[in-house]
Amino acid sequence: MARPRKRKAKDICAARRELDREAARIKKQRELLERREAKAREKAGAKAAKLRERHAKEAAKLAERHQRELSRLDTDVKCPPAKPRERSSKKSAKKATAKKATEKGDAGAAGSRVPTLTEALAERGITHRPGKGLSGLALDDLDFQLATRAYAGTSHRPEARAREDQRAYVRAMEELRQQVLDRGGNLEDFEAFRREWLRRSAELLNRRAGLMSSAIVGPARFPAASQRKKSDLYDRKAQEFREWAAKRRRALLGEDRSQAAIRSTDDDALDRLREKLAETQRWRQLAKQANVILRRKKWSDEQRLAAWRQLGVPEPEIARLRRSGAIILPNISSQIRRLEQRIAQLEELAEDKARGRFEPYERGPWRVTWDDEDGRVRVQGPKPKTREATRAQSAKFKARGFRWSPRSSAYQRQATENAWHAARSIVDELATVAPSAAA
Repeated sequence: MARPRKRKAKDICAARRELDREAARIKKQRELLERREAKAREKAGAKAAKLRERHAKEAAKLAERHQRELSRLDTDVKCPPAKPRERSSKKSAKKATAKKATEKGDAGAAGSRVPTLTEALAERGITHRPGKGLSGLALDDLDFQLATRAYAGTSHRPEARAREDQRAYVRAMEELRQQVLDRGGNLEDFEAFRREWLRRSAELLNRRAGLMSSAIVGPARFPAASQRKKSDLYDRKAQEFREWAAKRRRALLGEDRSQAAIRSTDDDALDRLREKLAETQRWRQLAKQANVILRRKKWSDEQRLAAWRQLGVPEPEIARLRRSGAIILPNISSQIRRLEQRIAQLEELAEDKARGRFEPYERGPWRVTWDDEDGRVRVQGPKPKTREATRAQSAKFKARGFRWSPRSSAYQRQATENAWHAARSIVDELATVAPSAAA
């Protein structure tokens, strides 16, 4: 048997160095894994701490809101303390019921019954249902089945859409109720608005229940024309609902009407435009003076602050001045020019009305009228006898901005001088057409 060959010294050293390098690589890999593990634990701890902090903030916010709600209630009302629920057997339950009835009878006999929280709030015009919060709002106020039917033909998940509508209703009403309380409004008016909102919303959902989408019900024998008409009608009704809700909300909160859009057909349009022009000019002059004070380098911050307050600069604008270095009013000169042009146009329009320029205009079977009450220019005339003639006539009016109004049985457009001239031009053109061709 041959003896094993002895390794040379240099081979042994080389192998030992290779083992040392391998050990160093293993050590480095172990340290890297330890660092990653420590970083993961630290990240998880930070995430948990952030979550705890967020929960603490939410709890504090809820507690503050609850305290604010309670502070608005009458402190003279005494409510009985809530008793903890206990699981008991049938015998103990019967005893508790008998004891409760006895106490109730004694209290009724003595005439000193303590009102519950719901009764105490009802005396002050606040609707409260146990388990629904002090605001008395509940998801079930908006009918879930009705909302589900409304989305059944247009959504793959009608139940989810219905739940989202319910949550949106509660959020919007809670926010509006809080704003009414903060501004010292009347909760009875809010409750009347809420009931009317629910009634109109139910009508809108009933109208939506007839809508269908080919992606949901399938394209086979899909009534595209009738669904298009229903969709257009629903869009108009939804827009009317949104406008009504916005108007009632502004009235409920007592918001300044000067912040609303100024229509040329409003009775007080000229006065409001003049007020807005004067306010814009005053604000431009104020911004110029505030910027001049800011550029005075020898003045201290206290001197600038006192000068701005004496000038009447609002505190938010002072903060913006100190932060950004100037009051920037983009396009304010063009805004002033547009206001001046609108005022001039309305003044000229009022003079034309006074001179009788917009008296009813008749040409053949056609009649053009200016309705000041509705703010519309209307064109009334004979209806075509064929579908092609109807489409051609409708296209002619639509090209000039007029739309057919079934309620008025006329083509109409917002009352402006351009609308009046356009209506007269269309009537002159239609009146020159031979009756046979028009038919």
